[in-house]
Amino acid sequence: MAAPVNILEQDLRAIKRVTRPMFTFTSPRCTGNVLAGLELMHMIHKKPFAIDSADDILVANQFYALAAQDRLI
Repeated sequence: MAAPVNILEQDLRAIKRVTRPMFTFTSPRCTGNVLAGLELMHMIHKKPFAIDSADDILVANQFYALAAQDRLI
C-alpha cells in the first residue's frame, strides 16, 4: 500500500496538470471555486465516496450533490 504522502502528491499532481494552462485567475474567489470544482471532479473520477440513494448516478449529478454538501459545511 502506498504511503499517504504519495497518494496526496499524486492527487496534487493531477490538479496541477489541469490548472497549469489556467495560469491567471481574475479573483481569489474565482480561483477557489475553480479549484474546488476540479478537486470534486478528481474525487468523482477516483470514486472514493458513496452517495446514499442510487448506484447508477450520472457524473454531473454526483458533482452537484458533492458541491451542495461542500457549500453546507
